[in-house]
Amino acid sequence: GENNSIPKRKRKDHARKLHGRKRKRCFQRRLYRSASSFTYRQRTSLPDSTRQSSRSLLKISPTFQHAQTLQTEDNQSQLFDISYLTKQLRDVHLCSNGRLEFLANTQTSFGLFHRNAVRCSKCKKQTIITNFPPNDPIENSIQVPNQQLYLASAASGIGYDSLSLIMSSLSLSITSKQNFLPQVHKIYDLLHIFAQKHFKSTIQRIRHGEGLVNDDDQTILNVGVSLGK
Repeated sequence: GENNSIPKRKRKDHARKLHGRKRKRCFQRRLYRSASSFTYRQRTSLPDSTRQSSRSLLKISPTFQHAQTLQTEDNQSQLFDISYLTKQLRDVHLCSNGRLEFLANTQTSFGLFHRNAVRCSKCKKQTIITNFPPNDPIENSIQVPNQQLYLASAASGIGYDSLSLIMSSLSLSITSKQNFLPQVHKIYDLLHIFAQKHFKSTIQRIRHGEGLVNDDDQTILNVGVSLGK
């Protein structure tokens, strides 16, 4: 009798363990379903403004993706100084009954500055033209359109990544970030120096108008300043 009771006890223990495991798995499934349901309710119960913002992002995301792909493509667009372009075209060689063929980027471009050529269709003679007046030497100088972009970035506070995205959406290339940031920082320094000199000269004019000599650093003068337009 005792020998037969041992296997029965083992079978009961085994059955009890199996039952405990099943209950644990059932509890885990219920917990997972509850968590999933809660997450779903969170996603579907977003405020109207958040859902509207998400829909807006979905609408414009293809445009951003397209702009990002343009960053890796060849230059497709250029900016031109029309007055300078007209001046160059006056001196271009063109045979009688010939026509001009435009050749883009015949030499290395530098950001927004491009070196192109026009070619006579009859004699095939080429004339180099640039989209802006060049600063020589071209390879070691900051060119006009790039300098204007640096100034715009420093004045507006728009960073490189945002500018790059905007320009890419217009199929325009700009200088690399490695070249861009040092130039903008130089402009910041120049603006700081200019502001210092300007405020110092303004202060001296005010003090002189109040009868204070320039080397009088001890007398304090209270001045009201309006920041309105």
